[in-house]
Formats: sequence, structure tokens, C-alpha cells
Amino acid sequence: MGKAGPIRGTEPGGHDGLDASVARFATRVRVNQENLTSNLRSQYDFIVCGSGSSGSVLARRLAENPDVSVLLVEAGGSDDVSSVSEANQWPLNLGSERDWSFQAQTNPHLNGRSIPLPMGRVLGGGSSIDVMGWAHGHKSDWDFFATDRLIIPRGIFCFNVSMKTTAFRRGFHPHFH
Repeated sequence: MGKAGPIRGTEPGGHDGLDASVARFATRVRVNQENLTSNLRSQYDFIVCGSGSSGSVLARRLAENPDVSVLLVEAGGSDDVSSVSEANQWPLNLGSERDWSFQAQTNPHLNGRSIPLPMGRVLGGGSSIDVMGWAHGHKSDWDFFATDRLIIPRGIFCFNVSMKTTAFRRGFHPHFH
């Protein structure tokens, strides 16, 4: 087998097609963001706070309806940094400007220690800093959300509904009561 040839689309000046493609994409993103921020409205039908995995998907699904306006806001900055894009550098995100740096309350069962609770403060949220770690949440939290009529219509996010969705995604179809 011979040597691999140059990347298709090699451009003069030593930039390969991949670098040029990334540069064009970055320019399109920057121009799009400038356009979006210059056209902010004074009112929206839906405001989604947090561009993590859930917030981004929710905003996208809401925006599929042409009759509603959706604003997705993110408190953190860009995810275009090596500590996010290169998985072996994920520990560099902990305690950085990309982490809200929450701490648990001291716990007597942990010898009075308080453990850190990393939460993403960056485009992509926790998914950008957690190396694909995932926690479902406690049953009492989901049940509390289901009873808070000011935030979520009653019954939409109860624990059993959430567990059914999770089980379905994993290919397991249990019977819940």
C-alpha cells in the first residue's frame, strides 16, 4: 500500500481542504450569531435557558413550529476550546469558567466533606464538560417537578414517565404502575 495522497481540496498556501472547511464553517457561525443578536425581539413565546443537550433539543423542537418564536440563552461561552473538544483534557474544565462550580452541602456521612458538583456553563452545558457521564435524577425531584403547576403542566414530567422514556431509549420496555 502506497502513501496516502494529499487531502482532496488542498489549497495554495499550505492549507488543506479540512482547515479551509473549518474556517468557512466558523465564519458562517460568527455571521449567523451576529445576525441573530442584531435581530433580538422584545418578546418571545418561549425562552429556553441553557444550551445543554436538553435545552438545545427543546429549543429546536419548539422552533419547528413557524407560528412561535423561541429564544435560546446560554450563560456560558463557546465550546470551541481543546478542553471540550479533546476528551483527554476534560479535567481541565472542572473549576474553570466553563463550570458553575457548585458544591454539595457538607455531609456527615462523608466525614463532613462537601463534594463538588460540576455543572456546565458553556455552549453544550454539562455534555461539554462531563465526558458523557450521566445521572438520571432522584424520584422525588421528578415528582416535585410534576406538581409545580407554575413551571410544568401537572403530570408531564413525573418519575414514571421519565423512567419509561429512559428505558425505551435503552431498548428495555418495563411495565410501570
